[in-house]
Amino acid sequence: PRGGGGGGGRIGSIPGSIPAPAFASASDYAGSDSARIAATAVALRQAATTTTPDAAESNAPPPRTMRTGYAEFDEESRRLSVFGHTKALDQHMGASRAVSVLLRHVRQPQDVAAALAAIRRMPRVSELRFEDSGLTSLRFIDQIAGAGFGGGNGQLVRLHVGASNPAATLALLRPYAAHRLPSLDVINNVAVTARDRHSATAMFAPLDEIVGGSCGG
Repeated sequence: PRGGGGGGGRIGSIPGSIPAPAFASASDYAGSDSARIAATAVALRQAATTTTPDAAESNAPPPRTMRTGYAEFDEESRRLSVFGHTKALDQHMGASRAVSVLLRHVRQPQDVAAALAAIRRMPRVSELRFEDSGLTSLRFIDQIAGAGFGGGNGQLVRLHVGASNPAATLALLRPYAAHRLPSLDVINNVAVTARDRHSATAMFAPLDEIVGGSCGG
């Protein structure tokens, strides 16, 4: 794990994978600090970065997207759909009215960061969706938090990570998103409950302390 501010420590690429429930019970992490830290360490070692070459090939972006990238605004749903990397996204004619942004085939970390920075300047956006973007780790959650989403301003309330992204299968996706982006009410069409938030805090608070201590030292 690598240190960071905001909602806690940040996770990059983590080896291994497990099929597991979306959230651990808070009672699983009760007890001493050392027990909770040990449980967190085990969970992090088992959490996945995963690759699916066949899926990546089948979901290859169309030639137009590979060349330039473009964005389309749907007036009825007020969703701005972004295909590939586009510049000045917040200057799109639908940007000021968009309540949802779909990022598709936005694969490079720097392009995701640029898109998030532009979306942050769109005043009505409350939902982010990722499809076919090759997400294989939880790094994009850190990028969303780093762009200023998910905090006390309550702007971001819905997050959807499509099954076309390998990261959608990560056991820690939901709890980590709930921990780093506390304004979220819905993750992948499932409501985030108070118990979910408590479990996520119990899971990651020891890690926050470790990361914070190492950064301070």
